Amino acid sequence: MSSTRLAQHVAVDRRGRRLTSVALAVMWLGVGCGGGGGSAPAPGDGAAPAPSPTPPATPPSTPPSPPAEPPAEPPAPPPEPPPAAAPAKLRLDPERTAYWTQGAGVRPNLVHLLSGAASGGGTVALGAADLQWLRQRAADAAAGRAAVAKPLPEVRAQAAAVPLRTVTGLQTFRFYRASGTSTQPIDLTGRVIEAYVPDGTGGFDPIPATARRADGTYAIADVPEGLHWVRLGAAWVWTDAAFVDWSNELFGRPDVLGATLPTRVQVTAGNLAPWQAGDGLTWTVPEQGFDTAIPLAADHVVNAPRPGETALGDFGFELGPDGIFAGLLDATKGDRAYLNQLVGQGAGGVRTLARSAVLPPLTTPDGATTPVATGFLDVAQGAQLHLRWQRSAFAAEADRVHPGAVLSDSFFALSAFALPPTLGTPFDAFTLLEYNAAGNHDIDFGTIAYGNPFPSDWNRVFDSFVAFRKNYLAPGALVSEPLVRGLSVSLLLDPATRDFGSLTVVPGITPPRHPQINGKTLFSNQLAVGETPTLGWQPPAVGHADHYFVRVLQLVAAGTRSQLLPRARLHTEATTMQMPPGILAPGNLYVITIAAIGGGSPVTQVNRNALPFVFATTMSAIVAP
Repeated sequence: MSSTRLAQHVAVDRRGRRLTSVALAVMWLGVGCGGGGGSAPAPGDGAAPAPSPTPPATPPSTPPSPPAEPPAEPPAPPPEPPPAAAPAKLRLDPERTAYWTQGAGVRPNLVHLLSGAASGGGTVALGAADLQWLRQRAADAAAGRAAVAKPLPEVRAQAAAVPLRTVTGLQTFRFYRASGTSTQPIDLTGRVIEAYVPDGTGGFDPIPATARRADGTYAIADVPEGLHWVRLGAAWVWTDAAFVDWSNELFGRPDVLGATLPTRVQVTAGNLAPWQAGDGLTWTVPEQGFDTAIPLAADHVVNAPRPGETALGDFGFELGPDGIFAGLLDATKGDRAYLNQLVGQGAGGVRTLARSAVLPPLTTPDGATTPVATGFLDVAQGAQLHLRWQRSAFAAEADRVHPGAVLSDSFFALSAFALPPTLGTPFDAFTLLEYNAAGNHDIDFGTIAYGNPFPSDWNRVFDSFVAFRKNYLAPGALVSEPLVRGLSVSLLLDPATRDFGSLTVVPGITPPRHPQINGKTLFSNQLAVGETPTLGWQPPAVGHADHYFVRVLQLVAAGTRSQLLPRARLHTEATTMQMPPGILAPGNLYVITIAAIGGGSPVTQVNRNALPFVFATTMSAIVAP
């Protein structure tokens, strides 16, 4: 049971039984990791769960059926309050399909390390003349003087000489568990799916999907051969391929439900390592593929540990809907939660997973508070990582992110993940150690000792991110909105030496150079660019971009505050692209980010990227059509 890395000591469970390290190991391997030990199974692997002190119900070998449709309302019923919304399946949200879709290149379990606390960076805003132009542009659009797309029959006549074909696509989630695998398609029947083909005169011919199916597939007939945009919701791909795979691979069960009412967990636990400033707690549910830091200063957290304390007393936090956005626990489906303590190691600022509280099997009803008593276990710090981080090379890219951008954050983390690396960069990963301190100087951390309570044959991924900040002020707002972008590196630790790894971290790719719109620099405000402008940039100075990820954000005023709202995600292998119609609207303001991505996968597999995975972003000034 060495794979658990649990310290050799004796503990007492809730029924008074003495548990040796062997029993504790079984708790990790048999219950906490989906009912079975070892690595993530290969497709179709149906290995039986390992024994455990308190075995949960055997997970279903086939995907659970969706909830039944609610009964139709009887005619003329007496007035009743509306029923509560049904819990959503948290892991089947097509807009949360990959950790880089939010634009920064940061894995979900590491988002808490983006403090955004740095001030400065300058503010991008419109001048008085620009504001007058914007008001007139909005008035023109409201009066119907905007350009109108040409009719479809003319489009078809122009394309008649080009061979036609049917382009198809697939969007599914494939879930890997100790009990086997399951595929959960995304129902596309209500999604916007289209192709946009260049018409030869500077515009695009729209071609709607001819089939949008509940099994995650679609078809668009009569698409001329050659390059075209494929749109699925807010995501776009520029390709000449006849098939786009939008699928994802995840670890854990697919049917995790979210809370619709305030749902709390209240923990009392002893053997906490003496709490010190900078320590952290994470909520980890491997069977749900979930690992996140608990924001101890948040309003929904009560009785957070204070310096010097060695126990949690009625420590409470909310799972959802306004808490940590965690799923509801269901003991009958094998869920087992862990409250992990990350402890600062010396004066270097590195935190490692040093204590873990293994919670008993719990079911957390929606809208209820679930009390639990447990104790923290020591996690032996038996693995090592020798690390040199050349942060100065990252910080030197500030002006390529945006001129005048200010260094905002720099962090790294080491995480365990259950899926084989052949499936690409993992969305689900479980934190083992982390470091978060802004700075631009190189650091040699020497050898960092850390613990790994997860199975020893799980892989480990090292993530680093150096972020820069620029502020954007919407017309009518008083407070600007910060945008944080930068350079990200994700590396697989060599499986042969991962317990004694060594890394020197340098930028694997730098931001695209000289971004332009209609031939003018994107680092200055650009107005009247049109609704389908042409973007262009030069390849990064360092590294090879397999493709580029363009994100369009709308800048709006929400009361006195500015906001950046996501509008579109576009993927291309080229260094120029003409924006498809329907994204930029007259009278509105936008910010555009362009990321160079190195990860080995083709642009037609937008949610799969191999390790190493590198990502570097540049961000524009304000753009208006």
